[in-house]
Amino acid sequence: MYEGATSNVRTPKGKRKNFPIVLGVLIRDIQKIILNYMLFMNNIILIEKSREAINLKLEI
Repeated sequence: MYEGATSNVRTPKGKRKNFPIVLGVLIRDIQKIILNYMLFMNNIILIEKSREAINLKLEI
């Protein structure tokens, strides 16, 4: 889906050259799981099949 994707960074000195976006092993594994909810908190990612499951983890 994202094969060949690139991005760039714009700075006060101008736009930088494009660079490729490469998915890591962890991301590739996560993408295999369809319809999961993800919650990002201070560089921690919680992944579950439903919001209720995430809420249960947060209540512990």
